[in-house]
Amino acid sequence: MEIRAIAPGELDAADRLVRVAFGTFLGLADPSQTFGDADVVRTRARHSPEDTLVALEGGEVVGVVQVVSWGSAAVLGPLAVAPTRWDSGVGRALLDAALTRVDASGATLTGLFTFPSSPKHVTLYHRCGFAPQHLVAVMARTVAPSDLTPTTLAGSGAGAGALASLAAVTDAHYPGLDLAREMGAALDQGVGDVVVLENGRGFALCHLGAGEAASSVCYVKFAAVAPGPSAARDFAALLGGVDALAHAAGLTTIEAGVDTGRTGAFAALAAAGWRIQFLGVRMSRPGLLGWSGPEAFVLDDLR
Repeated sequence: MEIRAIAPGELDAADRLVRVAFGTFLGLADPSQTFGDADVVRTRARHSPEDTLVALEGGEVVGVVQVVSWGSAAVLGPLAVAPTRWDSGVGRALLDAALTRVDASGATLTGLFTFPSSPKHVTLYHRCGFAPQHLVAVMARTVAPSDLTPTTLAGSGAGAGALASLAAVTDAHYPGLDLAREMGAALDQGVGDVVVLENGRGFALCHLGAGEAASSVCYVKFAAVAPGPSAARDFAALLGGVDALAHAAGLTTIEAGVDTGRTGAFAALAAAGWRIQFLGVRMSRPGLLGWSGPEAFVLDDLR
């Protein structure tokens, strides 16, 4: 078995493998249609092809894993193995290769999202040094009509300097946490936008019916406001800006993930009419909460 960075001609095979593997695990009637028209694998591979690893046997792609850098943190996933090769060591080999890459990057924390009801998944990651943290609620609500004009990075034509300035928000939650590269990739690919509070105390990276979002969905990939006395108020304003952006884009649904240990953020979503679609569990290596805690008004799900 060979493990290496993906080649351009292998993208279709990798995309299909991830869909079929997850769909088979979930028991879907047509596993190849998992995730609908959301394009997770290609979007991430275009962003950072060297961080999409494939396992090959006889020239055939039998496994895929992707890693995304958020400054001092790394996000691992999806990790998928062809169903015909389950329980053959492919997943562990891919995970080891990905973690070798993460360790070389200097990341101080690696996080992932997995199925809390699957002993196989939790055990695999635990054996590689990951510890379960809180449940993660993937939540959604219908887009509310809005007359607001949100402040966004694409709309302002802001450059790299504006992206870098937002690192102060994330750094206050976890030293070195920085979404600039992720935000830049979404803007460069034209799959989303970044809502920014006018006071500079918060932002939301949204995929808009493209990239990692299905065609009718605004997917909040990451959102955060700076900690402090005004955090709850800033978070409410940021959610209003996301609603306005989704409404202006003609989308019908907003989706976001929240660590249930972020009790303030979770309660704010529930009070605003968001409803849980499904649950996952956040695991981290080493076993740190990272940017999660009762006072953290942050949205992400690490899928």
